[in-house]
Amino acid sequence: MKKIIYSMMMIALMAFMFVSCEDVPAPYDVPETPQGEEPEKPIEPAGDGSVANPFNVAAAHQLIESLGADVLSQDVYVKGKISSIDNIDTGNFGNATYYISDTGSTSNQLEVFRGYSLGGEKFKVADEIKVGDEVVVVGKVVNFKGNTHEFTTGSKIHSLNGKTATEEKPTEFIGTIDDPITIAKALEVINGLEDNATTATAAYVKGKVTKVLSSQDNVTKYKNMNYIIADETGEIQVYAGKNLDNKEFTSVDQLKVGDEVIVLGKLMKFVKDGKVTPEIAKGNYIVKLTSGSGGNAGGDNVQGITTEVTVSTLGLKDKANVTSVNLADGTTLTCSKEDGATAPTYYAGGGGAIRFYAKNSLLLDAGNKKIIQVLITTTDPYQSNKYNGNDLMYAMAGDSKLIPSRKGDTQVTFANFNSSTLKIVNDFSDVKGGTQLRVLKLKITYAE
Repeated sequence: MKKIIYSMMMIALMAFMFVSCEDVPAPYDVPETPQGEEPEKPIEPAGDGSVANPFNVAAAHQLIESLGADVLSQDVYVKGKISSIDNIDTGNFGNATYYISDTGSTSNQLEVFRGYSLGGEKFKVADEIKVGDEVVVVGKVVNFKGNTHEFTTGSKIHSLNGKTATEEKPTEFIGTIDDPITIAKALEVINGLEDNATTATAAYVKGKVTKVLSSQDNVTKYKNMNYIIADETGEIQVYAGKNLDNKEFTSVDQLKVGDEVIVLGKLMKFVKDGKVTPEIAKGNYIVKLTSGSGGNAGGDNVQGITTEVTVSTLGLKDKANVTSVNLADGTTLTCSKEDGATAPTYYAGGGGAIRFYAKNSLLLDAGNKKIIQVLITTTDPYQSNKYNGNDLMYAMAGDSKLIPSRKGDTQVTFANFNSSTLKIVNDFSDVKGGTQLRVLKLKITYAE
């Protein structure tokens, strides 16, 4: 009898051990997904970024990859599923940081950094969005620091699981890329603005480049360009514009007189000292560029009658102030102190040059002739000092303000004008200091 009881106890113990083993975790190397399951297939980019045909997340990544580091796109619409949520602030800021992907998984997700809720409203409760929700987000995307694809702060949810905010309107523009407005229409809009105000929406404006105002030094420093575009109805300044597809300019030669462009940007009525300058405001960029017949951005030969002047041959007194010089062809050079602390002075050393200090001016008066280009050769740099004038240097050809083009360290050119006078001002933020303009030679080209 004892043997029977003992046998039954052993059987019960073994049964208990088998049941207990069911709760033991599987070894770490056992796959969590069934064998033979295919990995997630790549999603093809789709959409055009409009409200009617939003990008998918794959297309948004493709767009961001084409941008330079920290370069913002224009507003785009992107459709996806919320794959994860970092945080939702329902307090003062009312924004959320979350991620969207095409499939709802965390693979190839796109960050939405501090975006707002439906229709741009602040988040009021923590469950306004959930993982798995389908959203269309609108805002600017960026390759942050060159390593993070994201919607930058300020985006908003256009639709949430098919629901849109009744008060929300899609982003509108003045004109379209296929039907841009004329310069006259842009000027009409600008004239209706308050002083130094900009339009709420951007405009597509078409014109041909007539003047390149930026120097190579400024392009290198700021990665943008100032230039003038015109059509048969008028002209307008493009201020601090970016290149095609919102990319940075790296060379002044990337844009030439005669190029036809369509520029997208907000319009501005810039007013300073009572003077109104119609502008396409900073933040604009070229959306279409057609190379034209070209023009002279400065420093190249132009058709005309040329006079070359070497300053050392003018008979000037060493270390003496210079006021007026009559050239053999009848043109007069007038050198003025203006508001500067030091007057223009001739120094025979270094090849013989007239030194123009801060705020000094040089007026060329050709009488009955028309000047179309002036090329200045300056003295060579010494150590780290250049002598090709301040960044604020400009010239007035009649009522037109010209910005110099620089080649290398010793060539300064004013081009693309037609005037009997040209007044060059070595402008600066103070009455002294800055970069001198040391004029070694002048090459003056007159219209034939």
